Amino acid sequence: LEAAEQRKRYEEEEEAQRLKEEKEREDIEVKQKRKALEEEKLRKSLEQEKEEERKRLEAAEQKKRYEEEEEVQRLKEEKEREAIKVEQKRKALEVEKLRKSLDQEKEEERKRLEAAEQRK
Repeated sequence: LEAAEQRKRYEEEEEAQRLKEEKEREDIEVKQKRKALEEEKLRKSLEQEKEEERKRLEAAEQKKRYEEEEEVQRLKEEKEREAIKVEQKRKALEVEKLRKSLDQEKEEERKRLEAAEQRK
């Protein structure tokens, strides 16, 4: 009888130990799954941050290219305005030169006519 009770206690302790170990394994599994989920969440968060940073850098590069193109266009327009001013000055000088030449011719013609009048 005592041996049967001892065997029964032994089996109960063994069952209790088995249940305890099973619970510990389940707890470890739950912790591992939780950790894996947290790691996945963190990985996704990092990927999202990388993507946002890539987009930010891409936008900054695009803005820089746009500003450079704008500056090139501004300089081109400025150069064209300067070229127009130079051409206008050149034409103005040419017109002034022609006007002086005409004035000189008129003066010479007037002197010839005056000299011809005096000869008469």
